[in-house]
Amino acid sequence: MAIMKINLVLIRLIGVIQILGGLLGLTLTFRQGFGFVFNYFIYFIIITFAFSFGIYCGVILLTKNISRGINLSIINQFLQVVQFSILGNGIEYVAGIYFAIGFSDTPSFNLQYKFSTYKSSCFLSFMTGDEEIKVMINLIAILFIVYLYKVYSKFEKDLTVKE
Repeated sequence: MAIMKINLVLIRLIGVIQILGGLLGLTLTFRQGFGFVFNYFIYFIIITFAFSFGIYCGVILLTKNISRGINLSIINQFLQVVQFSILGNGIEYVAGIYFAIGFSDTPSFNLQYKFSTYKSSCFLSFMTGDEEIKVMINLIAILFIVYLYKVYSKFEKDLTVKE
């Protein structure tokens, strides 16, 4: 039973991280704004949806429907696993704690790592003309996915918190 309480605390911590990451991301997005150019408006909607989804996942983890919250949080974390930029096309979505490793080929092949205790960003790029190839893997997102999946698998029937 003590293990279940520790898991519940860690699950709720992940929920808080998702909420704060989403709120920070929305704040930065609305502060920056995108004007009313149609292409930027579409980016604005996609980015707003991504951060709002993260907040929703975190809120569900803090409620009694933890099983649904875990499923949604796994989806949210999958969206954050891979960041890439390949010849002017790319995507990066991070909302929360971030530790990524990867490579870049500009100006030569370089291994990279990035760490942030709190990062919220969402970048979409299409046909920008950039010649860089960069791929990063967010290890924290992978860690959250593995942990949430193990908890869900082990305690699938007992995850609904009783009043």
